Amino acid sequence: TDPEPITLQAAARALAARTLYNKLRAAVSLQAAARMRLARLKLLAFKEAPLRALIRMQALARGKPPQRALRMALLAVRVLQSIWRMKRIQIIRRKLLEAARVLQKGAVMLKYKKKGGFLGTNHEPHRRFVWLSGDMRNLCWCKPSEQGEPAKAAKPTFMSKTNKVIANKTVILAHVGAIGIGAQTTVLKKMDNPGIMQKLVEKRKDGTIDENAFSIIVPGIWDADTQKILPERRLDLYAESKSEREAWAKALKVVLDHGHV
Repeated sequence: TDPEPITLQAAARALAARTLYNKLRAAVSLQAAARMRLARLKLLAFKEAPLRALIRMQALARGKPPQRALRMALLAVRVLQSIWRMKRIQIIRRKLLEAARVLQKGAVMLKYKKKGGFLGTNHEPHRRFVWLSGDMRNLCWCKPSEQGEPAKAAKPTFMSKTNKVIANKTVILAHVGAIGIGAQTTVLKKMDNPGIMQKLVEKRKDGTIDENAFSIIVPGIWDADTQKILPERRLDLYAESKSEREAWAKALKVVLDHGHV
């Protein structure tokens, strides 16, 4: 038998065995190195844990006073805001009660009409008792003869002879868009005429139209019942004096601004 093939086969098997051995040895070395590194990291973390805990405790201790100061500052701000709101509500309530007292007491004023007139104009004035309803939702008016005794007329609940709000003798304050001071509307501008005012001397008080008059303007609003836009309404009134006009205009603005509060 020829010995050369047997020698070659043996050499090949020996080479394969050495290669496999080297691979296994390398794998075992890598695994050992990885385990050693992991163990070293765990040891370092274990040694550094107290130091990290100490650093965290120091950070928390440093942060406590600022946090406490911030909480106290926020609490003080909330208390001040609450006090301010309460004070503001009290001020608004006093203004609203005073305004309601002025308006619900009522006053006799000249009310200008848009149609008819004994002067050949379309704006004949009539004396009307004007007042604010008890619920502060409606501004009402009637003839002075319908207001009854003065004590009865001063009551907030007084409405009319039948003690009801009459639609065409009422302005709903929620619908009011503006309060005009002086001769701002077309009707009052036409009436601010010396010739006309001379003829109306028995119906007017001291002062001019621009000084004593004011207007309550209701813009056109959508009526859900009729499915139409209601026309604009203007209630033109002439007070007995400029001071009364100013008091009524101021009171009306307060009720319009804060009556829903």
